[in-house]
Order: sequence, then structure tokens, then C-alpha cells
Amino acid sequence: MAIENKVPGKDVLPSDLTDKFPLVAKQSKDHVSKFTVAGVEFGGALIPVFAGPNMVESEDLIHSTANSVKSSGAHFLRGGAFKPLSFPYRSEKYNETRHEGLQWLYEAGKEAGIPIITEVMDQRLVEDIAEFTDIIQIGSRNMQNYPLLSECAKTGKPLMLKRHYGASLRDWLGAVEYLMIEGNTKIILCERGMSIPHTHRETSRFSLDLQVIQTCLVKQN
Repeated sequence: MAIENKVPGKDVLPSDLTDKFPLVAKQSKDHVSKFTVAGVEFGGALIPVFAGPNMVESEDLIHSTANSVKSSGAHFLRGGAFKPLSFPYRSEKYNETRHEGLQWLYEAGKEAGIPIITEVMDQRLVEDIAEFTDIIQIGSRNMQNYPLLSECAKTGKPLMLKRHYGASLRDWLGAVEYLMIEGNTKIILCERGMSIPHTHRETSRFSLDLQVIQTCLVKQN
């Protein structure tokens, strides 16, 4: 993470870099955060691609998808066995395959020769999911679920943290600090898109905030 030593964002104060998220802040002019997951480098010239279905619906689907994703050149197979929904009601279209789906995802990745990433929503499931996945995904709804963040970080697994659709940059970096304070530095930040109250069409449900990415990449003077 590279944060300027002045005021990098409209809600981030210079004092935050030492008092609120010193681990997240850029440590020196030449500081570049890099790490490797399953032979794939993050933080370098490569842009790793995650691809796959929103939900692991069936064993056949995830196996065929894994092969397609691999042959298309993607670096990770993505799929959700545990899925958060905005409403509590499940149906044939919106359901969870849970532990069975997690096993399917794992086996599909092994068969196709591609590492996997999947989401965790519940502290009680962190160990189960960490056993099977190469990267743990923390969804936008759980960005500030600090007990969950801490448990995920303690696994030592690489983590992908999505920005909540109502969170400021300061909020987001504070959540990252909860991960890094546990000693985990293999962290990927995913810009999820911001919810704008005055847009009510499905096509504008979330607006991509590209400026926050530029802000995070500003070099120190």
C-alpha cells in the first residue's frame, strides 16, 4: 500500500499515517508491496485475473468453468459456496451449496490446475474455508466486521478485502490495518464500487470509484 505523507484523500489526515494505519502507509520512497500466491505475483507488472461464477451451483458447472477459466488465461478460479444475499429468503436460483460446494470448488481447481479464491462470511467457517482455498475473500458487507477480519488474518492465508459500497478511503484503510496488525501482509484490495443514493436503476447500482485507486498509488515525496 502506498500512501502519500501529505493529505492523500479528502478524508485521510496526515496524522492517520502514523496514528491510525501506520502499517498500511508507505514506509519509504522505494517501498513496494509484492507477494506471490501459487506462483502468481501481486504488486508487480502482472495484473492477476480472477474468473468464475458468482455461485458454485453444481459440481459439473464448476468443473467445466474451471477448465474454461484456465484455458482462457485467468490466474485464479473464483466461486462462492457461501453467499451473502440482501434478503434472507433462499430459492432454487439463490441458494448456497456450502461445504459441498467448497469441496467441488477445491476439486475443480486441482483438476484444472488453477488456484482458487472464495468468500468467507462467518467466523465459525474461517478454518474450514482456509483449509481449501488459496486466497480468502472478505466481501464488502463484512469490510468492517473486525472479529472476522482478525480471524481471517490469523490464518496466514492471502486475503482479498472488498471495499464496502458506503465506505470512505479512511474506513477501508482502517479495515486493512486490522488485517496487518495480525502480521498478515498478503492483502489484495478490491474496489467494489460505491452506492449512490440518487441512482435507482440496476445498471447504476454501484459506481466505480477509480479516483480511490489513484490515491492509494500516489508516491511519497
